[in-house]
Amino acid sequence: MKNRLLAAFMKLIYIPFILFFFNLALPCTVSGQSFVGLAQTDIGMGGLFKNPAYALNDDPFQVNVVAFSVLAGNSGYTVSGNISDNSNLIKSNNRVTKAFWMNADMQGPAVTFKVKKRFSFAVSTRTRYLMNADNVSDDVFKQIDKPGTDTAHRYVINNFSFNTQMFSELNLMYAGYFINNEDNTLTGGVAVKVLMGYGAVGIGVPHATFTDLQNNTLGNVSGTAKIAFTPYANQWLSSFTLGNALQNGTNNIGMGLDLGMVYVYTPVSEYTGKHDGYDFRAAVSITDIGSINYTASSTTGTYVAKVNAIQIDTIDKSAGTTYGQTLEKYMKDSLIKQTDSKSKFRVGLPTALHINTDMKVYTSATVNAWVNANLLLNLRSPSADKYASHYVSTFTVSPRALWKEYGIAVPFSFNAYKQGTFGLILYAGPFYVGSSTVGNLLFNNISSADVFFGLSFRIKPKGDDGLR
Repeated sequence: MKNRLLAAFMKLIYIPFILFFFNLALPCTVSGQSFVGLAQTDIGMGGLFKNPAYALNDDPFQVNVVAFSVLAGNSGYTVSGNISDNSNLIKSNNRVTKAFWMNADMQGPAVTFKVKKRFSFAVSTRTRYLMNADNVSDDVFKQIDKPGTDTAHRYVINNFSFNTQMFSELNLMYAGYFINNEDNTLTGGVAVKVLMGYGAVGIGVPHATFTDLQNNTLGNVSGTAKIAFTPYANQWLSSFTLGNALQNGTNNIGMGLDLGMVYVYTPVSEYTGKHDGYDFRAAVSITDIGSINYTASSTTGTYVAKVNAIQIDTIDKSAGTTYGQTLEKYMKDSLIKQTDSKSKFRVGLPTALHINTDMKVYTSATVNAWVNANLLLNLRSPSADKYASHYVSTFTVSPRALWKEYGIAVPFSFNAYKQGTFGLILYAGPFYVGSSTVGNLLFNNISSADVFFGLSFRIKPKGDDGLR
């Protein structure tokens, strides 16, 4: 089954994902996170999903209309030249295992408000798609889309995992003061997440071995794989038509939690003689604690394989063939054996630690400038033994300048795979648009790409001129 899993994964999931990423995602400007480098001074809506303590702000009312982010990245390929030409895909020469990630984040209506001017609340909604493929062994990766070598070399897969899920969430947030004096405030917040999953697929390969034969055949296949998927997952994953997942009836329910704190230092302004926006802000939070319990297909379970040869091109890759039918065919042909089954499976959220600082470095009567630093630390280790989404640990420094309602930011980011780049974000009143990977495009060395935009409104308190 191990080999069966490997063959099924490489041809049904792994290769289509790579081709999708480089042929569709990049040209459309689809890093492992959402809204990388985005920092806003007064609009708390953009920060709500990273820290629920931002629900407490000076405005009596804030409204998020829409926000959208999509990204894709990997540690195995770069693109140089025409990104529509697959011949420009350059494989990494390092010997470490490879990883691939993608997520899309659509934030719907959200609002922050106060009750009796003391209690701050927020209600937010969003729909998310998350995908991770981890621990792809280097020698297997280098053989992808190459003809069989018919050699005795034995390829080994260890702790491989593939996880993808699509779900919506309703977040109920509360934030309050720990400290609130003339110059300093310390606030804390909590968000309770109500989750509804549309579809998920999880594959874990603790260990597998095989040889690469000619005629598109894998030989001497041995291994174990854990496979879980919701019914008819092929209808949205194989063709990457994510909208089809939304049509599935579901009782895939879960709960989650976000926790956060924010410290703000707001001295008296030398220009106005009053408190006029903060000089320094520091925030820490843990987000996406929790998981979703999915209803499993009848063929979800653990499989083992120990066979002399498997013909990869015999796999039926048509859109109408379910993953369960493919597994049943291999069992019928005695290529794999199912050793257990499950009616439910749980997929974890991408739990992460966020540490953020925002410091004003220049101020005048017409312009203010800040430097924002953000560390996103992944708290979910990829493993073949569990199904869970995760982010890629990333450090970002984002200087920005604002002129009244207009602004610009240039985020510089560096992730756990030693990939660095820079981006550009533009602000115009309640609207922002940007990308954290502009540098990849300019230097024609693309390993990741993203784009995001959003629209949020403030109901300002009296005396607020918008210059913060």
